[in-house]
Amino acid sequence: MINRRVMPETKPVRGINLPNPVYSHLTNGIPVALLPSGHEPICRLDLVFDAGSRYQDQLLTASLTAQMIPEGTSTRSGGEIAELFEFYGSFFNAVADRDQAEITLHAPGKHMAPLLEITREVLFQPAFKPHMLEIIKQNRIQSMLVDDQRVESASRKAFIAALFGREHPYGAVAEASDVNGVVPEHLIRFYSRYYRPERCRILVTGLNPEQYLPLIDQALGHDWPTTS
Repeated sequence: MINRRVMPETKPVRGINLPNPVYSHLTNGIPVALLPSGHEPICRLDLVFDAGSRYQDQLLTASLTAQMIPEGTSTRSGGEIAELFEFYGSFFNAVADRDQAEITLHAPGKHMAPLLEITREVLFQPAFKPHMLEIIKQNRIQSMLVDDQRVESASRKAFIAALFGREHPYGAVAEASDVNGVVPEHLIRFYSRYYRPERCRILVTGLNPEQYLPLIDQALGHDWPTTS
């Protein structure tokens, strides 16, 4: 039986073998890193944009833009999009932090062709529908009000503000009262400016990830919507 009162012996770490990525690029120049991983025919695609909160002029614009991207296009509702991804057994998510926004597709490799077409539509044609934004804003307000009651959340906000100062991009802390100031025009402008091929890089992980490169290039390696 292990004696839990005795500290475990420490040993030097040896023999860490990290996989080496293979670097490539799409036809339009977007850099791609291909990282072999796992033993199952699963692919993970990460589209990473320089579109974090440090680039926003209005608080919460970066995170709400990312959150709204899968919530509807010109031809499909957010519910229809979610059903399509679920039908193919895949996971799709879009989030933003201080530096980057990341769109993630995690899917069975055999379904990557149709899923990349859906991803292309979601990325290129977000509708930013006002009624969906209102729903998300109300949910965000409730979430923030709950977080404000937690010591961990309050201390994190105070620490960040003290460390960086509220005028620094990393130190600006949004409150629930800031949510209602965001309108669809803020998101459309932010999306048009920062979700661009020149601000994008791609990471593909999975079993033999190079097999997906032609499909990714077909979906994302050519014409992107022009900025408005």
